[in-house]
Amino acid sequence: MKFNFFISLLLLLQLAKGQTERYAVVVHEIMADPSPVIGLPNAEYIELKNTSKQTINLFRWKIDNGSSTATIPNNYYLEPDSMVILCSKTQALFFNLSEKTIGLTSFPAISNEGDLLTLRSSEGKIIHAVSFEPTWYQDPIKSNGGWSLEMIDPSQPCSPNNWIASNHPKGGTPGFGNSVHGKIKNSIPIVVQQCIASNENTLLLSFNAPLDSQSLSRASNYQFKINEFVVENAKAQPPLFSSVVLKTNRNLDSNTIYTLQIGQIQQCNNTDNLNFTAKTGLSKPAAKDDLVFNEILFDPLPGGVDFIEIVNTSTSIINAKEILFSNRNSDGTVSSNTHASGTDFNLFPLEPIVFTTDTAIVQRTWKQVDVTKMVLVKSLPSMPDDKGNILLLNRSGVILDELNYTLDMHFPLLRNRAGVALEKINTEAPSSQKDNWHSASASEGYATPTRENSQRNTMEENNKWIQVQQDVVGADNNGIDDFLQIKYLFKDAGTLLSVFLYNQQGLLVCKIINNLLCGKEGVYYWRPLDEQSNYLQSGVYILVAEAFHLNGQKLRFKKALGIKRV
Repeated sequence: MKFNFFISLLLLLQLAKGQTERYAVVVHEIMADPSPVIGLPNAEYIELKNTSKQTINLFRWKIDNGSSTATIPNNYYLEPDSMVILCSKTQALFFNLSEKTIGLTSFPAISNEGDLLTLRSSEGKIIHAVSFEPTWYQDPIKSNGGWSLEMIDPSQPCSPNNWIASNHPKGGTPGFGNSVHGKIKNSIPIVVQQCIASNENTLLLSFNAPLDSQSLSRASNYQFKINEFVVENAKAQPPLFSSVVLKTNRNLDSNTIYTLQIGQIQQCNNTDNLNFTAKTGLSKPAAKDDLVFNEILFDPLPGGVDFIEIVNTSTSIINAKEILFSNRNSDGTVSSNTHASGTDFNLFPLEPIVFTTDTAIVQRTWKQVDVTKMVLVKSLPSMPDDKGNILLLNRSGVILDELNYTLDMHFPLLRNRAGVALEKINTEAPSSQKDNWHSASASEGYATPTRENSQRNTMEENNKWIQVQQDVVGADNNGIDDFLQIKYLFKDAGTLLSVFLYNQQGLLVCKIINNLLCGKEGVYYWRPLDEQSNYLQSGVYILVAEAFHLNGQKLRFKKALGIKRV
């Protein structure tokens, strides 16, 4: 009797203070896919935890997934630091924890592929929202079912990496302390994901984690570097509060990329101020050659994932939502099976952007990956391990770029090509040019997703008809002079170009280029191989280039060239 009186008194004090604070109760554990059964009931459930110092009555609290809502029909007093299980009313008896289980009519079905779950108080206030996805398990086996997702640190409900698959032998800990409870290791910083221009004067600014809704909704916290532009209104977007809609005082110029300074933004559960910078602007439809393939991984290591990296070579912003990936059919026609991001994402000029089905694996595998330059997609086009074809198209079906790849485009001396990406050497040269691709260097972990290619090179303007910049070519795939760049520039098309390599005794070693019919300009990349694809020995050689045009013009070039083989 005294206990009930004490509880009632606490509830009255809570009501006197006002509504329940946000994050006083958090979604603490999620069982989205209970099959195959590991050791728990074959039932979906959501576990709530009271992180406050007050007992909270959950009467008329609601849980929803955006399409269906369940309401707690009776008084349930959740004490501080305690948990309660929410599940379907028909499955509540299977948990054998009647005092810790609330069976709900219309309990929302939780999607195995990820869902947005929102917890609201009886007054309709959003207390906690979680938008989870399969990558949160951080385990490809456990993500297939039978294991719950557990929150690591309830004191940081908005941290971007605060969830992982349960470690409990039964597959989860409903009603009890989480098996993964502790401090977050390798905490991911909060960053701006995108700032998309929805129209001429509306921006959607999104972050990788929820933030304080009041500071997000303060228009004075946003300033353009161009003084004429002012943010007149800001409105944080429920239920996650990880994004905000901004209204500007004037229309954006379609030919300008804007920089937005963001300051005095607070995290969701503390007063630390955060500052950010974001680029934005109006996007335009992608046309042919506006986007090109820049790096691909088609044969990942076990447990890894494929990725495709593209670069915007235009001077405008292009929205990734408007592009598609596909393959050619065996008869050469374009497959109707296309793959898209489905979400808005700005592709800025000359920035490498990676598309993959698991951004977390890419981030764990390679160093210095920029998380803001990765796009998560549900699927990628077929990319066989030996050879394949991939297409990049716009929504109208126009082919923007095409790549036919084979294993022999890799560095010949690689013993194992699994986990090695192919990088484009020069973004200005076509993707169809096989010698414009090279294995990523060993020093970079054999891939450089979201970063400048380890094998990148560019053509510099030169008045000479042929340009060979390097004096030494290496043969160790370390990313430094692994290939020889030969650039040619002619007044007229139709010139035949030949390049030969001689040893110091004057004997022909190999024909690098043999009567290549050239346009006005171009570039050729050569690895130091003989005509049997064997690497040449270290030493000094003589490179001789000869050009002949049908009008009778003849050109000749000679240069000493060193080959260094480790």
